[in-house]
Amino acid sequence: MLYKGKSIITGKEIVGYLILCEGLVNPGCAYICREVSSIEGSGLAGDEDQLMIGPFIQVSPSTVEAVPQNTVFSFLYRDASNYKTHNEYVLKGLLSKEEIDEIVCCGDGDNFICEQVGLFHSFPGDGDVTEDDHAWCEFYFEDNHGFSQTDKEPTVTMTARELLDSFRKAKGNWDEARYLPENIY
Repeated sequence: MLYKGKSIITGKEIVGYLILCEGLVNPGCAYICREVSSIEGSGLAGDEDQLMIGPFIQVSPSTVEAVPQNTVFSFLYRDASNYKTHNEYVLKGLLSKEEIDEIVCCGDGDNFICEQVGLFHSFPGDGDVTEDDHAWCEFYFEDNHGFSQTDKEPTVTMTARELLDSFRKAKGNWDEARYLPENIY
């Protein structure tokens, strides 16, 4: 997983793979691999080389944080009686703001059919399908339409890019009759 931290020498932000030292050798020290980092070359000379172990640069442990690599997609299902369930998936990969806007524009207003784009949603109550249930889910319109970045592991095999492609295919072709809950659950 990628992490970012600040170099103890330069104070510059470095992004790369992290090693946290435990045990007898350099306990409590944190190093980020400069070979896959956002800093070009080592930029180090003289005594500063002592803060390096192979391709790793020592960073301040208090500045180390995981770099988001995955996308959280949260959305709402609301039945005809206004009972709601909140749904959330973590998808591998990141989406740009423009790609998120495109996904939302592919919906039917603020609605979409999650099964048509390869996901499933939960139903209110005990989860059984009732006469109040239908095919449509809703985007959230605050907090970037329900999309955010995370360093959490994916909860589904679908990637963020595959979700975008699924919304592109569904745009203007939402098939409510095919995805009625009583037909698929």
